[in-house]
Amino acid sequence: MLHGRRWVMLRLFHGKYHDKFRWIKLDEAQLVLKRDSNLYMNVSFSQMVTLLEINANVKIIAVDVNENVIIYGNEDFIERFETNEGIIRTRYFLKRRRLQTKIRGKELRKK
Repeated sequence: MLHGRRWVMLRLFHGKYHDKFRWIKLDEAQLVLKRDSNLYMNVSFSQMVTLLEINANVKIIAVDVNENVIIYGNEDFIERFETNEGIIRTRYFLKRRRLQTKIRGKELRKK
């Protein structure tokens, strides 16, 4: 990997789960510095998919599931369903972080 004018060698760790992506084309990779001061590599892959031919009489519904919204539909209709899952997840994360910080602070004071 080229950083500035120098090459940086990285040792990558991966598990069995990642082995199934070895044959897929690598698209791009980015180093990300997280709050815990560790560097992580985000890697995206691309793959060509062959779609089956469908009969003109068949109705297909497309479904897109994201953290905050589920959208489904076809040529005739589109429905959007707000889940607000992202808000719940964020609140839970922040609450857990506050509690862990308080507990760690008490443990440090006892020592």
